[in-house]
Amino acid sequence: MDRPNKLILPPPDARGRLRERTKFHNRPHGSSRIKKVKVDVNFDEALNHLERKVEISAENINQTAFYLKNLDIYFRQDERLFELVVEKYIPLLYHQNPLYRAMLYRLLRLTTHSYKNLLHLLLLHFDIHLIRSLDASECDDERREALQLICSLLYIYQKSPLKQFLHSPGKESLLKESAFTLFPKSALKSITEIALDRLPRMLENLDESKKPDK
Repeated sequence: MDRPNKLILPPPDARGRLRERTKFHNRPHGSSRIKKVKVDVNFDEALNHLERKVEISAENINQTAFYLKNLDIYFRQDERLFELVVEKYIPLLYHQNPLYRAMLYRLLRLTTHSYKNLLHLLLLHFDIHLIRSLDASECDDERREALQLICSLLYIYQKSPLKQFLHSPGKESLLKESAFTLFPKSALKSITEIALDRLPRMLENLDESKKPDK
């Protein structure tokens, strides 16, 4: 797979690229806020795009991200979208370019909404790849997208039958032996370790007046 000429990823403030996807109204009278008009995307058109058998390229990935970002949340929860994204783009997980992995995480975040989706990713040991990206990657885009996907998975886990089942009375032995106990503990542990590692360096760059009391 060739290196992309241009792969679109949102900048940290997520505004620069958003201007390419949305139109802005003038400021309404008496308000300082700018209202954005979301681009209407047809669900069938998005589904046909994902089902189309084409070579994966930066242009194809960007178009998929555009469809998923602008689809109504009701349509994004359709299981077919998740299944197609996993089937079509999961090879990007092993791509040498970290921007491809970042876009994979973003596409999955936009289509992962249910306990079934979470279970599917855990069976693929996807959480291990996310932690590796969060801990070892030098690409800020990859790390940011990995963290956002982890947060989405943690949110789903909190309300999932998996948590209720493993923590129900009489399941102590199952909790110790289950492969799923690596998640969410592994993710939370990695996030904590990274935060503790970076916090001293962040504090060194702060003004003395802004540093917290010891």
